[in-house]
Amino acid sequence: MTEYPNGRTILTTQPFVWGERTEQEQINAWFQAEGWQLLPRKDGAFHHPVRDLLILDALPRNVLTRPDSSIFPFDVVIVRPSDDLKWSLGLA
Repeated sequence: MTEYPNGRTILTTQPFVWGERTEQEQINAWFQAEGWQLLPRKDGAFHHPVRDLLILDALPRNVLTRPDSSIFPFDVVIVRPSDDLKWSLGLA
């Protein structure tokens, strides 16, 4: 954490991961195989009904296929949706 005159900032880093951008069809198949439901009309958005979580921004810019063919999502947004958000997405 770093202190600035107008407040605090948390600095984070993530390790570098080798890989190639993953096609959206592969991303969709991988998340669905892991129990996530693809949200209609929302590219890169998934809902896990048991965990009651959303994953957003799971797009090729944020998902790599590593040299061993494993899928590596990073910089995706994980959200526990409110009832209003679930309703607006047609999940409620």
